[in-house]
Amino acid sequence: MTAVDRTAPHAVVRLPRRTPLPPIPDEAFERFARLVRHQLGVPVSLVSLVDEDRQVFPGAVGLPEPWATTRTTPLTHSFCQHVVTSREPLVIADARLDPLVVHNLAIPDLGVIGYAGIPLTDVDGDVIGSLCAIDHQPHAWTALEIAVLTDLAAACSSELQLRQLQARTEQTATVLAERGRQARMLLRTSSLLNQATTTTEIGAAVGRLAGQGFGADTAVVCLATEHTRELRPLAVEELTAASRAAWRGVSVDADHPAARTLADRVERQHRDAGELLAAFPGLAGRLPATWQADLHLPLDLGPGVTGVLSLSWPVTRELDTDVRTTARAFAGFVSQGLQRAMLLEDRRSTAETLQLAMLTDLPAPTHLQLAARYVPSSAEQQVGGDWYDALITPDGTTVLAIGDVTGHDMSAAAAMGQLRTLLRGLAHDREEPPASTLTRLDTTAAGLGVGTLATVVVARVEADGRLRWSNAGHPPPVLLHADGRVELLETRPEMLLGLDLAVPRTDHVVDLPPDSTLLLYTDGLVESRTQDLDVGTASLLAAVHTRRHQPLDELLDGLLRDLAHGRDDDIALLAVRAAPAG
Repeated sequence: MTAVDRTAPHAVVRLPRRTPLPPIPDEAFERFARLVRHQLGVPVSLVSLVDEDRQVFPGAVGLPEPWATTRTTPLTHSFCQHVVTSREPLVIADARLDPLVVHNLAIPDLGVIGYAGIPLTDVDGDVIGSLCAIDHQPHAWTALEIAVLTDLAAACSSELQLRQLQARTEQTATVLAERGRQARMLLRTSSLLNQATTTTEIGAAVGRLAGQGFGADTAVVCLATEHTRELRPLAVEELTAASRAAWRGVSVDADHPAARTLADRVERQHRDAGELLAAFPGLAGRLPATWQADLHLPLDLGPGVTGVLSLSWPVTRELDTDVRTTARAFAGFVSQGLQRAMLLEDRRSTAETLQLAMLTDLPAPTHLQLAARYVPSSAEQQVGGDWYDALITPDGTTVLAIGDVTGHDMSAAAAMGQLRTLLRGLAHDREEPPASTLTRLDTTAAGLGVGTLATVVVARVEADGRLRWSNAGHPPPVLLHADGRVELLETRPEMLLGLDLAVPRTDHVVDLPPDSTLLLYTDGLVESRTQDLDVGTASLLAAVHTRRHQPLDELLDGLLRDLAHGRDDDIALLAVRAAPAG
């Protein structure tokens, strides 16, 4: 099957003149190729970019020689070209039977039979390639596989667009480097805005930079989308109370210079408040005393989002050509910074969505109650590798697991998914002590090339009411007894996963009596850059004791309220409570 309607007319789309990346391996896009292979289980995965003469692969896994070395093929071997020209996903179960590609030389030379390719878009919204999964045999692609590939393609597109924006910013900065004081200010603007990672940070930085570079009393960046009815000023907390009031509740079709500029994309300026009120009488009574001269510039933010930069001065001012030219360049940097920040926010959202999707539903074992929570990091650009899992084995034993893969990026989230899946399969595979399961997990992960470090606790709640666990470098579990006593199940520290396959691992046993509660957690709950681990652990034990009488869900929510505020790491919690006696 194919996602492209071959019978429907399509506008003629030309292939790009050149690819934005050369035909050499790029670690960021190699990672996306690895993610596709691990998540879809295919032998070949590619980040493919196409131009008028060839396709190149900055990311590739499983590609045969000589293509794996050259990282390029002619278009005679390209399925990706059809994704670019149609601007649609291309999904093919058996290329040998598909009239669109049946004569493509990728079939005999590269072994392409099953193919799924999702468009990759550049910063201008043009399709320039595809993220594709390839099978050497017929493959009936499932809706879940296509959904995962689509999510990864969105993240991959964001990485491509960030590269392009950075290149454009550097190119613009180079051109302006030879100018005077205002040019130096613009270069500083470029540097500072490139360091900002959220739209709010951009808004705050613009206010400071405009004051220093133009002497403006106020600089406000407003955004709107096709679904919003009001302008959204950024970093309003940086404004004075009078300025906040002037910008509160401005609708997109209001009698307001910023709203009008947002709508018609025409630059506006007024030399004083009298001239402004003559053009916009609806502002009478709303202007603060510090708003005299003003300038409003449209921001180029790409499809779906509009923006305007509004500068105001507390005195009458005639804005000459040089000031307006520099202000336009300043607005260009603001536009690029906002696009970059929005892409980063979108990438974080995509990664967190994928990470949450990897967490499984909890089972409902007899005589046990389970509850879990996962809280993403509050730190910017942080996507962690924390996870929890629980399952019931064929003999009725409940297996619990919690872990934390080192790192805070898409790679950590992907490694987390691989380890969680491996552990889930190994724990269900046979009846064995947790230490044996951890040993097999370490060996299997190394054999499959999952090269990562991780802390893990695996525990088994056995039929006789005993808890058996093994700890690979993870924070110790907490046991809340029925009488309210809180016990930290500390054991001799043992090696993290991924360090030494020969290290022996130990099982530990304790009773899990009726109405007692076991709490597993990741270190984000007890440790931060500003708090020592011992202090955090003591706070956890105290909070558990305070909430000892609460139902399980209320206990977990309360612990997060007590301990998780402002944490700069992900937090995972898994709790199991034994049924009361009788």
